[in-house]
Amino acid sequence: MLYTVANPRGDPELGAYLAAALSVRRSTDIDPGEYASLRDLFEEAVATHGNKPAFVNMGATLTFAQLDALTLAFAAWLQKKSGSRRETGSP
Repeated sequence: MLYTVANPRGDPELGAYLAAALSVRRSTDIDPGEYASLRDLFEEAVATHGNKPAFVNMGATLTFAQLDALTLAFAAWLQKKSGSRRETGSP
């Protein structure tokens, strides 16, 4: 898969960094029949890569486990604010 690197300031160091970061080979082969939902896919990623970085931005790193905890907390907040209840099981 090819990526286009946006570098509006024309900064050569930034351009080189972005190009190198995007040149890392990524798996794009996910069997859609393997997972019942996106949540199932994410839960497997958390179980497999829990302490590995999921995101790195501006010197801050979030592991898959931290991202999982934050998304669960955000979902709980949304449910509380909307008055909805948690659904059980995968759709």
